[in-house]
Amino acid sequence: MNFKQKLAYMAIGCVFTLAGYFLATLVAGGFNPQNASAQAGDKQIIDEIVCRKLNIVNDHGNTVVSLEPVVKGGSLEIYNDSGRSIVDVGALFDGNGRLLISDKDGTPTSGMFADNTGGSISILKIIDERAKEVATLNGDGIVCRKLRVVNPDDVTVAGLEAFRTGGAGIVLYNKEGEQVFWVSSSGEGSTLSMFNEAGERTIWIWSASHGGGHLLLSNDAGTKLFGVRSYDVVDDEFDFGGGLLQLYNRVGDSRVKINGKNGEVTTWDKQGNETGRLPR
Repeated sequence: MNFKQKLAYMAIGCVFTLAGYFLATLVAGGFNPQNASAQAGDKQIIDEIVCRKLNIVNDHGNTVVSLEPVVKGGSLEIYNDSGRSIVDVGALFDGNGRLLISDKDGTPTSGMFADNTGGSISILKIIDERAKEVATLNGDGIVCRKLRVVNPDDVTVAGLEAFRTGGAGIVLYNKEGEQVFWVSSSGEGSTLSMFNEAGERTIWIWSASHGGGHLLLSNDAGTKLFGVRSYDVVDDEFDFGGGLLQLYNRVGDSRVKINGKNGEVTTWDKQGNETGRLPR
């Protein structure tokens, strides 16, 4: 083999080497200039991904975000480190949208829902190991079993609560959060109470199950001083019908009683001894 043949073979080898290099570059990088920027360390931009389900995992391979189709649309779920679903956004079976938020254990605590009449927000509470709706905000207003109002200092100043017995109660507080007013209703009647700064009840108005009404006034220490009662029936406990007025001393002992059944008036001295009764 002479020198010219050797030179020709060397030239052909260089051509094949260069061709292989360029071919490998084209295969690895493609014809998209974006791939070249990706090789340089930049993020690659993809205009569209088409798939039936998409999962995003963390460094441990656990799914933290899941996107998939459901019967009437799509669903997006976010999971915490324990694998519990804490956010669920998607379409309901009727085609409306919903957002469900859960605690760290995966128990639903609140939700937002849409329907043909508008939207609503639901607050859930764990009762007897089950999530039950305790409050709803929708176009008709607020529907709840318990409502608490706080002032700018986050002190409770008012409260509204429905009782399991069927009644309800409203309570008002002063700026220090001390109870000053209470009104409630039940199956046996209703009651209203007012309290002084020391928390003692000084006014008490209530209706009894037998149909009568009561008014009781007390001093600053909560000791009753004046009472008025009315009764529509006669029973074993009260042997009279009509009204009753009583006056008490500072320690709450009865000193004057006026019975409306027969116009009877009874008085006692400070030792509690009866001093007079009319009529005799």
